[in-house]
Amino acid sequence: MQSAIDSAEQTTISYSLLQQFSSLATSFEILNDYSNQFGAMIFISDTSDIALKNADRLFSKLKGIRLTFILLGTNVDTTKLRNFTSNFIYWPDLTQPQPDNWDLISYHAYGCDFPYTPTSTRLPISTTSSNIYYNYYPCQVMITAIVDISNSLNIEQFEKQLTFTKNVLSQVNHFERVRFGTYYEGNGKMTYQFNSTNNQQSLLETIDATTQTSLPPSLAGAMRALSANNYPNRTVPDSTIIFVTDTTNPIQIQAAHNFYNSVLKGRVRLTFILTGAKANSTQLQAFDDAIFFNWQNMNKSQPDGWDISQAFRCTPLSSTTTGSTVITSTPLAPTTTLSTQGSSSSSGVQTSTIPSTSSSLQSTNIQTSATTPSSYIPCQSWISFGIDDSNILTATQFLNQLNFISSAIGGLNHPERIQAVGAYSQPATWNSGLTIQQIQNAPKITICRYFNQLAKYSTK
Repeated sequence: MQSAIDSAEQTTISYSLLQQFSSLATSFEILNDYSNQFGAMIFISDTSDIALKNADRLFSKLKGIRLTFILLGTNVDTTKLRNFTSNFIYWPDLTQPQPDNWDLISYHAYGCDFPYTPTSTRLPISTTSSNIYYNYYPCQVMITAIVDISNSLNIEQFEKQLTFTKNVLSQVNHFERVRFGTYYEGNGKMTYQFNSTNNQQSLLETIDATTQTSLPPSLAGAMRALSANNYPNRTVPDSTIIFVTDTTNPIQIQAAHNFYNSVLKGRVRLTFILTGAKANSTQLQAFDDAIFFNWQNMNKSQPDGWDISQAFRCTPLSSTTTGSTVITSTPLAPTTTLSTQGSSSSSGVQTSTIPSTSSSLQSTNIQTSATTPSSYIPCQSWISFGIDDSNILTATQFLNQLNFISSAIGGLNHPERIQAVGAYSQPATWNSGLTIQQIQNAPKITICRYFNQLAKYSTK
């Protein structure tokens, strides 16, 4: 399949979202599967009125598909696409090897958390919180994220903290169980509370409105915010992520621990993100049931070994685990390592593996050496890549798009559930009957026939 993508050729025809929808709708109807999840990514470089003309005519045929637009370049306008979906992935700099934050949100784009209606006839899907088919992602917990708005970080680091928070919270669903807060020296507050009317847009707007103060940091402020908004009778666990930027003041750390022990312990499950050079897990060892992610090097886009399921405690820690748990990265291996201090092993370190979230070659290694034929990576959904094969992109940009799609497909398995189709050609459709290896080895001339054909008709 990767060879099929690599051999695709650009057409001389303008972009048409109607044609993209037509390709997707046709393969969707032929498949006739009403019991599984679908994730379709449409690469789009043009949102002019002509490019979008009549696309709404076919949109009703795509009900049941989680649609995500991957916006190519800077001349695309999301406001013109919001009638179709609220799911957008940005790729403004097409010299980069992949879209912004792809590793964080690919699971979402693949439709792995999308609801479906298991009936013989596909019906419009409700996205209300009462929909019993709408699975919780990453798991059914209450989610709290608290950022540091003190003067501890420089402005670039502060903005990166907010961007990462938005990327993480954009992946979840059921926003009624999500809240967001801020803290600084001795004070903290929840600026976005649990509420049945919560939605992604209002949450992200709240985060965007967050400003940095000139006051020093104090972890006690975060604990005060949690204590003031504690719900002691709740039965669903509260998983809280706190960005910690400074652990150099032992008095403040002790105050924070006192708050936690007296009010929160046993009710809140803490994950600390050590953010910036002044944060160190050694000073936080008293929080013996917390886990830590290391983001001391903020030149990186996310913490080392980041795993959303571990961060929100969806994957239970071993009952034999004691002491503080530190998540660290293992750059050359397809897994990250969970290291536990104070375990019963002879070396004093107990380890287990956590699946990597990277879509790089590490994912390919996982596919070939760590899975069984019945395993689905990343989940059991039908996945579609809608290639922009129009004449809008430069040749280099077009090739970069193909390279990314090829790389992404290399991290998947079960090729019968993967398709890559353009607006004017379909080089690889669902249930093609070919394995990934067979398609990789297919003669390029066979594949090129698809993309060398110009469009001979226009959907009326």
